[in-house]
Amino acid sequence: MSAHSPVRPERLRQQPARRFTLPVRAALAALVGLCVAAGQLAAPAPAAAAPASGAAAAVVALAKSLSGKRYRAGGASPSGFDCSGFTMYVYREAAGKRLPHNANRQQRAGVAVPRSQARPGDLLIFRKGAHGYHAAIYAGGGYMYDAPRPGVRVGKHKIWSRAYVVRRVV
Repeated sequence: MSAHSPVRPERLRQQPARRFTLPVRAALAALVGLCVAAGQLAAPAPAAAAPASGAAAAVVALAKSLSGKRYRAGGASPSGFDCSGFTMYVYREAAGKRLPHNANRQQRAGVAVPRSQARPGDLLIFRKGAHGYHAAIYAGGGYMYDAPRPGVRVGKHKIWSRAYVVRRVV
């Protein structure tokens, strides 16, 4: 045979991937658990546990303080609010952020955030397709502060739809 003999095809076949047996997997899981318990590995913090900024807390506090105010179409002051007037007023007064008085245009404010990472103080925009038609402020735990409609006062209400986007303004 020469030094450059051809490689036989049967040697080119890949060996099956090695898989850990159940006892080995259990031992690895126990080792990782011990490392986490000993503080050698940090367990990832849940995204929702991230603290809200001071400005976000001020937004929530002001929104809460306005509970009970009347709904007024086109309103953007404590004498009466519509939904986008409410969010516009709260972000301006609590955090110095200027938003347009239009829910559809407010959906471009701040930065987009996955719903799973929403924090109190985030802006919620409810949509039909790509059109935003209702604005609110996330209160946490599946609730929001908003000015819903005529006859219903500003307050903390359960989020009633999954068709919304989250915007982090502060």
